[in-house]
Amino acid sequence: MSKKHFSWLLIATFVIGLVVVLLPGKTGKESDIEVAQLLPGLGEQVNSVDQLQVIAAGEKTLATLKRQDQSWVVEEFHNYPADWNQLRTLLAALANAKVVEPKTSNPNYFDRLGVDDVTNADSTATLLRLSGPQGQHAVLVGNTAEGRDGQYVRLADGDRALLIDQQLELPADAKGWLQRDIVNISDAEVVEFSSKRADGSQIRASKASADDDDYVLQDIPEGREIVSAWSVNSMANALSNLQLDAVAAADTIDFTNASQFRVLTADGLEVLADVADAGEQKWLRISAQVHAVDSAVPDAGLATDAPPAGEMATSETADGESSSVEVAEEPKAADEADPAPTAAERAAEINRRVQGWAYAIPTFKADTMSKRMDDLLKPLPEAGETSE
Repeated sequence: MSKKHFSWLLIATFVIGLVVVLLPGKTGKESDIEVAQLLPGLGEQVNSVDQLQVIAAGEKTLATLKRQDQSWVVEEFHNYPADWNQLRTLLAALANAKVVEPKTSNPNYFDRLGVDDVTNADSTATLLRLSGPQGQHAVLVGNTAEGRDGQYVRLADGDRALLIDQQLELPADAKGWLQRDIVNISDAEVVEFSSKRADGSQIRASKASADDDDYVLQDIPEGREIVSAWSVNSMANALSNLQLDAVAAADTIDFTNASQFRVLTADGLEVLADVADAGEQKWLRISAQVHAVDSAVPDAGLATDAPPAGEMATSETADGESSSVEVAEEPKAADEADPAPTAAERAAEINRRVQGWAYAIPTFKADTMSKRMDDLLKPLPEAGETSE
């Protein structure tokens, strides 16, 4: 071998050796972390979890979610039903989370990943503390990883940041944990609506047939005409996809001078909504009944049940390892079809959820329910002018 070739071989060997030396070695501890679940045992225990605390900077508790019978409620909002779908997704993600890569153990860098202690007033982490009969799990949720999948977390009693393979979606504030849907009455099923103000003024519009496109505004003053069909029709959609901004016990809001909005559907469901001003916020309370005089709505009683909490279930692979945790839904026969609920059943279901509650709602929704006749009519001509 020539000296030249031998020299190049020595250089190559040196470079390879240097790279091997400089590569970070994996300690036994790090290897264990990489293959472990983030929260060992949670997959088997998740059915028994009965409380979730959400804690932010300065150890401020944002929300306390509790299992109440077969439902979940938010303690900070008078035990109003929690958004089960959101909570179920989070619990499943935590139970399934695996550590992709151990990160820094230097506390000075924790804030960069968003996993510094919530005892710090300027922490950007969110502490999740799950508890149940079998014990507690606590994890600090940090930033979403940039340029790759996953999220940074740190066990509350751990000294190392971790990258996990899940995205943990968390609401920005306490009300984000609430079941926000109030009622959903589409304008497609409304055949009549009315609005009555505290001073006695009122408007009413109806369809001669459920197949009509437009509502006919009743009792229009002589010589006046509507601004447009849309201005009238839009009121029928006021209870469509109605969601809360906040919630309170109904008896804590003054509805003395409230306006009342009413819709009647083709199947005889009548929904009444009282709308009140409370400072800068619009509040609503709602009830439902069957329009027919000889029909009765089943007595639902006062209840604050959330949608059924369901259960978490784990399945095992052939080698005995647990696969992903999923929500077990109640099985139905393949040919089973849910019959359309009657007006009485719909009214009972609405009352079961809303009785005893007042809801802060978007201003545009409240304004739509509280329109006056003049809001729907073209303005009167000025003196000396004639209407076209």
